[in-house]
Amino acid sequence: AQLATHSTQAQQSKVADQEADVIDLVGMLFDFILDDGNLPDSCKTALSHLHTPYLKIALQDKALFTRHDHPARRLLNAMAQAGVLHADEVEERGLLAKMHWVVERVIQGFTGDLALFDELLSEFNEYADTLRHKMELRERRAVEAAKGRDRLLAARERALGVIQQSVAQRDLPLIIRNFLELTWADVLVFGLLRHG
Repeated sequence: AQLATHSTQAQQSKVADQEADVIDLVGMLFDFILDDGNLPDSCKTALSHLHTPYLKIALQDKALFTRHDHPARRLLNAMAQAGVLHADEVEERGLLAKMHWVVERVIQGFTGDLALFDELLSEFNEYADTLRHKMELRERRAVEAAKGRDRLLAARERALGVIQQSVAQRDLPLIIRNFLELTWADVLVFGLLRHG
């Protein structure tokens, strides 16, 4: 009403129905992201800053909602997916910094050319692949360490069992028994692990 009273052409101040629908769709898209319980709040906050640029994109290019391969859509999906996959990782801060960097580049650099999103998607995916590789290495190391502990415990039990069996019928001085059960057991464990 205020716009109508101050404008000589009241029709120019109204948003077209189609544009209103686009605004609602972008709002629903970001509401969906913000309601995702698997996405950390820090990532939600970073991604929420893309609301206005994505509104500009949607008003300019309606294919944002119809094409799965739309560059802006793929970038938003990649960042949300990375946030969900690496939510509990130590690198979350690194991931969050990368997200903030991408958001800033979109806010500062988007002038209507969607090539920016392809470039940012490529760079973000490269970072996400590196993060995934680090996570896989850490998991592999943890599995190997657990297997190593299991092998060590089994070898120690076997060595102590052999020593106990060997000295069970003998009356040995305490110093010899201690040497066999402590020092020599370590030698047997090492030999068993190394040579079988």
